[in-house]
Amino acid sequence: MHTYRRYRSRQSSASKFPPRLSHDQGAFLPSHKPSRLSAEPCVFFRFTEADYKTYTRVDRDLMEPRATRGGGVFNAGRIVNAKTAHSQAIGGFAWGLGQALLEASEMDHSLGRYVSKDLVGYHVPVNADIPDLDMSFIEEPDFHSSPIGARGLGELTATGVGPAIANALFHATGKRIRDLPITLDKLI
Repeated sequence: MHTYRRYRSRQSSASKFPPRLSHDQGAFLPSHKPSRLSAEPCVFFRFTEADYKTYTRVDRDLMEPRATRGGGVFNAGRIVNAKTAHSQAIGGFAWGLGQALLEASEMDHSLGRYVSKDLVGYHVPVNADIPDLDMSFIEEPDFHSSPIGARGLGELTATGVGPAIANALFHATGKRIRDLPITLDKLI
């Protein structure tokens, strides 16, 4: 919901009421009127947007999927530190690639235990698994989200990688896969 109200701070009324968190500015601002119930919407959400792309190939003999290229475009408001944001995006893509193609907690139902109970048997992506990546940022300061105009990247950098790989595999094989990780038995 992208609705907001603009508040004007009055010095006389600001001293009457304690500062409160303003939903439209994302910072503590003195309120010029007391909080009360009304039909007017007052909650304001801001999200960071992202778009992902992957190029995936499938080995015809082994039916093993592999990402060959990938990347993402992120609209995270003002980028405060470009090197850190770029590293966050690359790390998130690697994490999402692992979730999509490699990482799984396999259960042995006859014993009631996990097969991969430590990192020896748990497959995570290594440098050879990570394709060439192209990360870009749309820098539009958003002063409604924070006083400096920045929004967070966080886990957003990993969430769209799995669906992007699944869609690329759908275009390559014609088989729609809706749960992760994408393994050989799901492609056959």
